[in-house]
Amino acid sequence: NVTLVLQNLTSSTLTVSDSRISLDCVTSWHIDSSPVLQHLQLNQRFPRLETLTIENTAIRDIPNSKAVFEQLTSLHLRNNNMTHLQSIAEDRDLLSAQSFPVLKTLDVSQNKIASIIAGFLVMLPKLQTFNISHNRLVTLPDPKI
Repeated sequence: NVTLVLQNLTSSTLTVSDSRISLDCVTSWHIDSSPVLQHLQLNQRFPRLETLTIENTAIRDIPNSKAVFEQLTSLHLRNNNMTHLQSIAEDRDLLSAQSFPVLKTLDVSQNKIASIIAGFLVMLPKLQTFNISHNRLVTLPDPKI
């Protein structure tokens, strides 16, 4: 098991794409304390990644991704600048059962999220824990939808 840690990044964009560096052995990835980081693009397979934590950054959306996270069970996006989940939910390739087939925990706490669209949680059928505390929620979707 390998943990990849990136801290104090000075670029506003981080792109991870197919490269000469294999990330096949990475099971945990932690990006922290990078207040200038606004965009993260993940364009590579992460076959063994189980936990992805991105916190204390300026990221506004769930990372733009063409990746499939076959084993990712925990996605933690605490204390960023996320203002909404709509754009992610509208693009089913980003946050869906296809991209995250076994996601059990999604933590978007301590952001600036004001609303959640109807059907958002249905797109993640394995999800067991959804932490959206300490946000700016005004309305919640009808749980029947």
